[in-house]
Amino acid sequence: MYDSDSDGHITLEEYRNVVEELLSGNPHIEKDSARSIADGAMMEAASVCMGQMEPDQVYEGLTFEGFLKIWQGIDIETKMHVCFLNMETMALCH
Repeated sequence: MYDSDSDGHITLEEYRNVVEELLSGNPHIEKDSARSIADGAMMEAASVCMGQMEPDQVYEGLTFEGFLKIWQGIDIETKMHVCFLNMETMALCH
């Protein structure tokens, strides 16, 4: 879905594009912030999938197998965060 060149890897650039697109509707998040979010997530993915990397080692990108490995070790409750920018939205939750 996000592997735009269908090479089996979601690269950092492909993931940045996705995050930037998803967050583009939020006027409070700048493009640089979206890039930082994508970079941090990809660094975390690399550390889970590759372990300790050498300085000259390159992370090719996230594969489906890597995604499954990450998903098995994730505690979704610690990663999930919801922020309502408009508190009137809370009325819809009742």
